[in-house]
Amino acid sequence: MVKTEVKKVAANTATKIKKILITQPKPEGEKSPYFDLAKKYNLCLDFHPFIVVDAISAKEFRKQKLILLSLLQ
Repeated sequence: MVKTEVKKVAANTATKIKKILITQPKPEGEKSPYFDLAKKYNLCLDFHPFIVVDAISAKEFRKQKLILLSLLQ
């Protein structure tokens, strides 16, 4: 009985989804499969990159590496 209820809820929820959050930068070209899916299923896609990689100097890297090594001992 529980499995049947879960399937019903999943089926009902899937039809109500209209907006999807994608945690990466928006593709620059129009040839992305994201845009094809959005058009096919009438979805709104929000692209928000959550991970940002910043460069640091070699000196700062060595300093942080030493701190990490001292914590592991």
